[in-house]
Amino acid sequence: MKYGIEFHLGGGLFSHYLIILANLDKWLESGRIKITDELYFDSRYDTGKNLKTLPKERNGMSGSDYNIFDHIFEQDSNGIDGTIITEDTHIVLSMGGLSDIKERYQYITENMLRINNNILEKVNLFMENNFKENMLGIHVRMTDMNLYASGHNSIVINDNDYFNKIDEILLKESIDKIFVASDNVEMIDKLSTRYDICYYDMECREESEKTNKDYWFKNWFPSGEWNDWRPEFYTESMIDSILLSHCDVLIARKSALNYSSNTYEWSKIKNYYSLEE
Repeated sequence: MKYGIEFHLGGGLFSHYLIILANLDKWLESGRIKITDELYFDSRYDTGKNLKTLPKERNGMSGSDYNIFDHIFEQDSNGIDGTIITEDTHIVLSMGGLSDIKERYQYITENMLRINNNILEKVNLFMENNFKENMLGIHVRMTDMNLYASGHNSIVINDNDYFNKIDEILLKESIDKIFVASDNVEMIDKLSTRYDICYYDMECREESEKTNKDYWFKNWFPSGEWNDWRPEFYTESMIDSILLSHCDVLIARKSALNYSSNTYEWSKIKNYYSLEE
């Protein structure tokens, strides 16, 4: 069977990605789908089967005029036998919650999800040119996350929090090089002056580690609506997440992006150090 998968809710790319895993896990357990079934995901909440799950006026990923998952996965919309709408939200964002189901999620990604070949080629080329044997991955998430930290049951994180944690981990772990996945250029520059780092050269990255609500709404909500981001905004984030998954040790804060790094079938992450614990 081939199923079109529509969404009942979701935030950013990795919120949707974890919703996918949570629902596939449930459907496999209940027998609703089989591990050999083929899937087609549509970020527009419309697989063409007249089962749109949100009103016509939508925003974020669902409001885009193209299917974002066509750029994230190897998939096509031909031959869909039926449509299934997601029901469950993803897990509560904590590494403790993820550790209990990590192996099941990796089994699902190995058998049911195919990452876009163009993304994987870019990942492999970057690793060949930059990665060493023992890698420390650092996920820098500041900007909007700090602005709305309390709403995500998080705390405001600053550059010294990252520096102190990195220094602590470098004394504990055997590290040859550091990979940085950052949402802003400012922190990359600061980290470059202190450590031997590498980072993927993204087109879609904030300049400053700090933002304010006026700037945020002006750039993210023009005319009161989300920008219709071009595909690179999402594919570059996917590249960062996959590169983090190839690191042995990870330093990060609460974020669906770095949690997703643990769910890929090839994930090497052995130790995770949170900035919020």
